Amino acid sequence: REMKPSHAHMFIAIIGINMLFGTVTCFKAGTSSFGQPTSLDVCESNHYLITTCALYRLAITYLQDVYDHDHLGADFQAINGTCQDVHMIITTELAKFNISSTFFRLAREEITLANIMTDLIYDPASYTHFDNEEFENGSKFIMMQLRAAQSSLARREWQYARMAIGFMLHSMQDFYSHSNWIELGMREPNRDLAMGRRLGSIADKDTRT
Repeated sequence: REMKPSHAHMFIAIIGINMLFGTVTCFKAGTSSFGQPTSLDVCESNHYLITTCALYRLAITYLQDVYDHDHLGADFQAINGTCQDVHMIITTELAKFNISSTFFRLAREEITLANIMTDLIYDPASYTHFDNEEFENGSKFIMMQLRAAQSSLARREWQYARMAIGFMLHSMQDFYSHSNWIELGMREPNRDLAMGRRLGSIADKDTRT
């Protein structure tokens, strides 16, 4: 089946980013530089690393819950979050179902690539990053991307779904890093983020926080 233009562009971008991964060891937030992370240390806190860690954790949770592979949680903790080792754990489990780990890797990288490319694709839309107190529009953007992902899944357009998820995760991550949600003592995710609802008591642009 012939790929749609955006699919082809995403595939080419994935090939390009993989070539960069082989030579660069550090990775900065956004699109300033690329590289293969050596660990899932959350103190690194950039979009690529946070998203990669979340997708690995989600894959392991899925295998635990759906296929009763309860040992994976202990395996994940034992290797202390090393990217290569986590990938090998998942690869081993996928092999049991005759599923190529290449598909998992490409799917993961489609999401992470869309995430870090949000800075370029939606620049200079401040609401995608929850800048300038754009909380209402930021929340609507997240809801829009969630619905786009759901619609794409219903149409079996997997690449479009993964792109929308990547855009959505970027904005969700920015909500917590660009606002004072954590500094206010909140220890749970904001459940209204993807609902298009008001996010609570919000300061305007002229109010010091």
